[in-house]
Amino acid sequence: MEPAARLSAVTTGEIDLTVDVPFDSLTDLEANPDVMMKQEPSAHVWFVVLNTQISDSPFDNVLVRQAMNHAVDKEGIVRDILQGTAHQRSFRKAPALPQGAGIDCRRCAMDIY
Repeated sequence: MEPAARLSAVTTGEIDLTVDVPFDSLTDLEANPDVMMKQEPSAHVWFVVLNTQISDSPFDNVLVRQAMNHAVDKEGIVRDILQGTAHQRSFRKAPALPQGAGIDCRRCAMDIY
């Protein structure tokens, strides 16, 4: 079922439960007195992999990889795209997974000259 159809079905009472609600629909659902929302941690992780295996890759240089890391507005992604429903991590295991629980990896410092 498409996201719009799921939202319509849950708000009209056609279905009792749905998951993977589009982030831009959360505010409307929270304001609906006929809908009870519950958010739980998930195992969903977004991350970017840089291919360092090609010859003469700029990503062979740790400074380039760090620059790419700092170029991504992670706080903006969490705030604006994910509507505050996520947490920024520096480790690619979700906190909901046993391997990711309690991990707080050190972030590289941002030095601007």
